[in-house]
Amino acid sequence: RLGKSLVNLGFAARAVPLFERALADRTAALGPDHPDTLRSQNNLAWGHLNGGRPEAAVPLLEDCLPRVRGPSGPDHPDAL
Repeated sequence: RLGKSLVNLGFAARAVPLFERALADRTAALGPDHPDTLRSQNNLAWGHLNGGRPEAAVPLLEDCLPRVRGPSGPDHPDAL
């Protein structure tokens, strides 16, 4: 939540380390394909995008999208 608040306030670069930690923690605890882990990966990607680093965001999004679409289907809000 703090990371999203920082992004919304225009401090995306400060949010990225928080998103990285959340992704690492959720991957370790829940596995890479858990919906919460995938949301954390998406948050990290958006932190990079809002911080002016699309080159860091695109691979994260490209990796995340097929894993969200798989179990949820292409019309699930997370996939859209």
